[in-house]
Amino acid sequence: SSISIGSIFGIGAVYAASIGLSVREISFFMGAIILGGAIMQFPLGRMSDLLGRRRVIIGTCAAGAVVAVFASQYEAGTWQFYVIITLVGALSTPLYSLCAAHTNDYLNPSQMVAASGTLVLVSGIGATMGPPITTFAMEQFGAQAFYYTITASLALVAVFGLWRSTR
Repeated sequence: SSISIGSIFGIGAVYAASIGLSVREISFFMGAIILGGAIMQFPLGRMSDLLGRRRVIIGTCAAGAVVAVFASQYEAGTWQFYVIITLVGALSTPLYSLCAAHTNDYLNPSQMVAASGTLVLVSGIGATMGPPITTFAMEQFGAQAFYYTITASLALVAVFGLWRSTR
């Protein structure tokens, strides 16, 4: 999921410019992603308390992958475009918090600081990999590959979560 976050925040403005959005529209695009994440942080956290973190992580990643595919179909700059982009942000940006909470559920307090450091490192590595992967995909397949790299990274986390559920 950190690859998708790296893609969104590292290449989002580049993608938006490449599809012809104005500076104002680019700021709305990036703001919509952040707004979605801010709005869904608490509800997804609460759902994970009630339903289980792994279930919510898997469901959020699967839904985010589907929404990202649909996002590629909307005409840039329309209100529907911004709504779907808000949903992409809502389903991708809270994932770090959900994963950190899931990890901490299995640790005692003395292990949490080391685990948090490891999560930050792994997240940073993924976020660093996202922009070059996304840029390469966009160069090879066009601007819409921005969404497909987000889709792929979220889908991989969902599949990994499903696999881990069987272990």
